[in-house]
Amino acid sequence: MGRVLDTPRTEPLVEPLTGLTPWEVCRRLADQKHLHFFDSSQVSELGRYSYVTANPSCYLTSNRGWISEDGAFAGVADPLHVLAGRLAKFRLEPIDGLPPFQGGAAGLFSYDLCHHIEVLPRPTFADFAIPECALGIYDWVIAFDEARDQAWLISTGYPEIDSRRRLQRAAARAEQVRRLLEREQVRTTPKAESRAPVATPQVPVPHFPGLTSNFDRDAYLRTVARAIEYIRAGDCFQVNIAQRLMLPVPADALTVYDKLRTRNPAPFAGYFDLGDFAILSASPERFLRVQNGEVETRPIKGTR
Repeated sequence: MGRVLDTPRTEPLVEPLTGLTPWEVCRRLADQKHLHFFDSSQVSELGRYSYVTANPSCYLTSNRGWISEDGAFAGVADPLHVLAGRLAKFRLEPIDGLPPFQGGAAGLFSYDLCHHIEVLPRPTFADFAIPECALGIYDWVIAFDEARDQAWLISTGYPEIDSRRRLQRAAARAEQVRRLLEREQVRTTPKAESRAPVATPQVPVPHFPGLTSNFDRDAYLRTVARAIEYIRAGDCFQVNIAQRLMLPVPADALTVYDKLRTRNPAPFAGYFDLGDFAILSASPERFLRVQNGEVETRPIKGTR
């Protein structure tokens, strides 16, 4: 694990923000690198906060332990240990009364991280070369408390260690963000498709032109029957059979996400631009929260 450095604990620079909704902030930052939007588009007891951030101070990815930092090879290691080392340098005193995320690591943790914990077989096809994790260390964030109808620009000054230089960087970064927010909505365009065809067999879905699935009806029914036999044999008690649907869309990812959040608002929705691709999510559940030494899970399906 990373060694905790003896660095001064410094509070972030905080400025109130008025007159903009989370979605408006997201649209005005649409052209910034690795835009990340944690979106409580359905405000509820759980989905109270929204966050927008971009332009991380560093960007880490891992593919089977091959670590890349800002696009350059940085060694072979356990990505969770690498992240722990980075967060050990990100020492901030959280400010009470603000939304809980006030800067730090945000990104993708894929199921493939399991291979750093236990030995398991890997999928036959890895069509999209999605990294097992992709994380930005975000030194500023715009945080919204939907319940109180308030928002703040929070700038940490990371990765500066010296308290004076950290404050100077925090102020400079905050000024950069303010200037970006003064612009009108940024127009976005679809990215050119450059990926090779997927190796996994895809079959057309009847009555939906252009839509394909990795199952046809007979293969899906055979998979369900096999899952039932596994349950009867006592090998498992629950099976999640997922179907991958693919459809070419002549629109940019953020425009597609706008339609998703409008038609299916969710308390834990999100948009993450990873450069080569984007993640669009509309989750109704929070998987885990770890805060003040307590772990809370609130799944809506499956087991606890």
